[in-house]
Amino acid sequence: MTYYSVTSKSHEADIGHILSFLKTHHRPDTECHVGAKVTRALMQDSASREALRAFFEKIAATSGVIPVAHYSFEGNSATLEDFNDLKNGFPHLAHVAVNDVGPNFKDALGYAAAHFSLIIPLSEETLFLLDDPDFKTLANTSGSSVLIDNSRGTGQEVSVDTLGAMIEACLQRGFNKLALAGGFGPGMLERYFALCDRFGMRFSIDAESHLQTEGVLDQHKAVAYLEELLRHAHPLKKDAYVQETRSLAAHSRAMTHKEVLPYLDKELVVYPEVFHPGIFFSSQWYAQQVAELVAETKSFCEIGCGTGIVTMTVALQNPNLACMALDISKAAIENTQENTAAWGLAARVEVVQSDVLSALPAEKKLDTIFWALPFGYLEPTEELDTVDQQTFDPGYASIEKFFKDGKEHLDDAGRLLFGFSEEIGTFELIEHFAKTYGYSLKLLAEHRGIEKSPVSAQIYEAAPN
Repeated sequence: MTYYSVTSKSHEADIGHILSFLKTHHRPDTECHVGAKVTRALMQDSASREALRAFFEKIAATSGVIPVAHYSFEGNSATLEDFNDLKNGFPHLAHVAVNDVGPNFKDALGYAAAHFSLIIPLSEETLFLLDDPDFKTLANTSGSSVLIDNSRGTGQEVSVDTLGAMIEACLQRGFNKLALAGGFGPGMLERYFALCDRFGMRFSIDAESHLQTEGVLDQHKAVAYLEELLRHAHPLKKDAYVQETRSLAAHSRAMTHKEVLPYLDKELVVYPEVFHPGIFFSSQWYAQQVAELVAETKSFCEIGCGTGIVTMTVALQNPNLACMALDISKAAIENTQENTAAWGLAARVEVVQSDVLSALPAEKKLDTIFWALPFGYLEPTEELDTVDQQTFDPGYASIEKFFKDGKEHLDDAGRLLFGFSEEIGTFELIEHFAKTYGYSLKLLAEHRGIEKSPVSAQIYEAAPN
């Protein structure tokens, strides 16, 4: 996970504007770190200690923002005691940047790595640690990242060539979780972007000196720096797909009356502004595949039912299966209710208006929950109408709810199934959610078809670990 970091010299700095910005601009593929320097003297002063705790608590309360303590080894002979104090006294703190690490790092850093995710700055002078087997084991097993900082925290600009050589040294030795520092700030990110392009990866980044005015964290500079990073980050949104999907969905948006689609020797009614199975090829394929995949189960729930095509196919082919159909759209709920009644399935399919799984009672447990995900990624701030909600998910916020809440509604042997398109959606975010919320992913079926262009569809299983 890439992080963008803002560091303040003092925990007394005002960070309200920064946190407000991050609350509305959070990207699920990026962490934002906000940190302050921590000293032994500060932790031993009761008033300062309480202020520091409140500072970290305020940061942790903002979604997607991580508090970081910047702790220095230099001139400190009580590092073990300090790390123990940080562990026991600051419950919101999970990340520590350990500055000025020297040759005698093993005991203190080993203890810290057992309790925190570490950020370990290295300069040209300390790159020799990359060849120390104990350091390598520690850094690669604790979720740590190496911060390449040849400025040693001074904010002095470090050349692209110097940073590039240090990156190569790290990568050659198997250190892949890297962050960059050294003269970065608003309007000072060309070197960072050039290095991301050169190595084909997005590095984490830290800035402090150039976010200050007269030695104090300047919130406007910090937000400008974060805006520039987020604006230039490798896009998750795939513009060609966005345009093509919206052109296909224009049919639903333009409909003024119900349409009838022949399906399984029956008639499927499609309401205006409801996802149209006759336009998007994947709907009918998902329906047939899912009906086979749930044949041995007793209960089934579909999120985003639209016309009800998937749930009704499942119910027809599995007459002993108890089925639920959920959708956030009132039009979709009415559409599914009309179709289930026409197909003689109203008594077997419970239809409920729900934002993802929010309408389910806590005690409701199911064998299988399926969702043909709205896998088109848009920026978190984009607002959607009901038609766009069928195919796009800003910031993948609803998809994250699916993984976060799904486990609470599964039986002991239950599983999530989801429809996706790897060439269109952003699968690394799906993998991130699966890891975060404790699922193992397995590809169950795949198909290629034509909408306006060739496109693929997959069905994955997410089984709780």
